[in-house]
Amino acid sequence: MGDRSAAMGPGSRANGEGTIAFGEKSSATDSYSVAIGGFASASENYAIALGGYALAQGDRAIAVGDDAYALNLYAISIGSDSSALGLSSLALGTGAQSKDTWTIALGTAATAETQGGIAIGHLSSTKSDYAVAIGDGATAAGSRAIAIGDRAIGNDDYAIAIGQNAYALGFSSMALGVGSEANEFGSIALGVASKANFASSAALLATTTRVNQIALGGATHSLTVAGIANGNAFQSGALRMVTTDANGNIGTADIPTAGAVFDPTSINNALGALDGRVTALEGMGGGGAPFDPTSINNAIAGLEAGQMTQDGQIGALQNGQTAQGGAIAALEAGQTAHGTAIGALQGVDMAFDARITALEGMGGGGSGMPFDPTPLNNRLDGHDGDIAALQTSDTAQNGRLDGHDSAIASLTTQQGATAATVATHTTQIAGLQAGQAVQDARLDAAEAVNTTQNAQIGALQTVQTATSATVAQHTSQLAQHSTAIGNLQTGMTALQSQMGALQASQTQLFDLVNHDRREARRGIAAAVAMSDAPVPSTPGKTSYVFNLATFRGEAAVGLSLSHRLNVDTPVAITFGFSQAGGKNTAVRVGVAGEF
Repeated sequence: MGDRSAAMGPGSRANGEGTIAFGEKSSATDSYSVAIGGFASASENYAIALGGYALAQGDRAIAVGDDAYALNLYAISIGSDSSALGLSSLALGTGAQSKDTWTIALGTAATAETQGGIAIGHLSSTKSDYAVAIGDGATAAGSRAIAIGDRAIGNDDYAIAIGQNAYALGFSSMALGVGSEANEFGSIALGVASKANFASSAALLATTTRVNQIALGGATHSLTVAGIANGNAFQSGALRMVTTDANGNIGTADIPTAGAVFDPTSINNALGALDGRVTALEGMGGGGAPFDPTSINNAIAGLEAGQMTQDGQIGALQNGQTAQGGAIAALEAGQTAHGTAIGALQGVDMAFDARITALEGMGGGGSGMPFDPTPLNNRLDGHDGDIAALQTSDTAQNGRLDGHDSAIASLTTQQGATAATVATHTTQIAGLQAGQAVQDARLDAAEAVNTTQNAQIGALQTVQTATSATVAQHTSQLAQHSTAIGNLQTGMTALQSQMGALQASQTQLFDLVNHDRREARRGIAAAVAMSDAPVPSTPGKTSYVFNLATFRGEAAVGLSLSHRLNVDTPVAITFGFSQAGGKNTAVRVGVAGEF
């Protein structure tokens, strides 16, 4: 038995100072440890084990519950079959396990396996350093992973899964929403059932289908971007159109602009084929004038000339080296050439119509096959489409010219505003010049006053010379006063030393008072914790009372026993014990009876 220790029960041991062991084969072996319960064991300083087979094996460790284990410094395990194995670990709940340093496991069968892990909820678990799992069956398996929600899984380092059945399976992935999945490196899934299945992809109420994809919504969703027009102020370079396909994939395309490069290849090919067919028709018996391609060639030459003009205009606009007036004039010239080319092409088309009509009237003549104009008409219809496209381009050019006219008008307005500002500044400068003249006059007056003050300073210097003798006399007197002050300072030093000693004594007195006050409070707490155990109702029985008490910030634990002797007259032997920390242990033995 240790000093001021208490043990009760078959095979119980209280071997350390101030220890308590109650219960069959209970053991409290280090200073101020407490073991209460059958086979309970508290084997380090201030350790507490409460419950059958409870085990506290670390300084200040606490194990509460049947088969609860607290096996490290400051470990706390509360609940049947719970275990706190790491330094400063906490396990709370039936079967909860905190297995490493600073781990926390709260909930039935919750498990925090590695350093700094936090598992909260039934069957929740963390399997890597500093992971967090909150929710029924939540699992955080990666380092610093987070899983919040029933059956949520953060399965890789830095993964975050929030929501019931949310899965974040890739490194640094994030799944937010019920049933959301972020399955690859850097993937993000936001919203119910969203799935980011590829690396660096992001899905918002959608499913990604390739790497680096951002998928927004499904087929039934609409997309609203309220402030999209605000981006116009930040655009630069050539503009492009946004396009989309039937699956919602977004892309860009060049914007058709007036003066764009015209490619006559398709028209040349069509005209070449038409030339061959007309030549064949003219070679048939039955007459008809020979085919002359000069007009078609002239039309093509006109188109090419217009193209060259437009190329020059576009180059001037892109380089920004030509004034707006010159650019507009060049565009107008190009428009004229373009119109001429269109007219020439229309003329050629009309000539073809006339010649074909003549050929059809001949009926083919000779032994040739009858003439079928259908393919030729189809080709001509194609030319009509090309002509319409050129006319549309011409209309777009007119729109561009109108835009330039508006810009020139705006610049003219700005120039007028600038002229008004210049006029205002001119007026302000004139006012400042007038103010400067006034300041010059004030400076002249100040210089005159300065001359007068110089004379006054000379007079003052004369007076100062006379005053110097008086100052010397006062200096001698000050030296005498300094000597007296030095003597006073010496006396003050001695007085301060005495005051320091007095303050040290006062501090020591306060410490003694505080110590006595604390001891008194502990004594009161110990007295409150020690209460009488009732006399057992049957001879040979033992009754007990276990109390915890506090008084003015001091706590105490107390135990009282009463054993009734096996005699006819009701007589019991009583025992009381209380401990309030340090050497504040109280023990009481007495006899109780009835007559």
